[in-house]
Amino acid sequence: ASRDRYVELLVGLQLADRQGALTQEQLNAFCMGVQQFADEFEAVVTFPQRSGKLNAARDLDEFCASVDVLIGLNIMPSQRPFPMEKVRVLAENSGLVRGQDGQFHYRSDSGRTLFTLSNHDETPFGTTSDGLTLLFDVPRVAGGLSVFDYLSDFAQNLSASLGGELADDNGK
Repeated sequence: ASRDRYVELLVGLQLADRQGALTQEQLNAFCMGVQQFADEFEAVVTFPQRSGKLNAARDLDEFCASVDVLIGLNIMPSQRPFPMEKVRVLAENSGLVRGQDGQFHYRSDSGRTLFTLSNHDETPFGTTSDGLTLLFDVPRVAGGLSVFDYLSDFAQNLSASLGGELADDNGK
């Protein structure tokens, strides 16, 4: 066992991650854990500027969201509009679920959206679609590479099944 003695120990907490900003509950749990640790060693704990941490976390999360990398893949019809009933069946068979926002969401086991499928022109789905867009919010998705691989496979299969053409936001 080490006989080192410490006069001070600094403990840090990440304010934001891909799941969003630090919450009041997370901050409370962290502070309780640090306090319990300190109690075991009869140490004194200070939480400098604790009240400002949640605002800082929100500011940091907003900044991160403003510099997010959003990847879009478009599936455009080569001749006639896509029948939405076929799109719905293909999307649901690939694990996407229609959300209250009208878009199809591919979600993680915890219910977090990993990517979405929507109308290219951002209008609500009708009986047909003049183009589809898959959106992938890179920094917000844990395990991003495997999710992007799935999105790419899904986009290629959807495009082939509908007789459409894959394109980026510049039409290439």
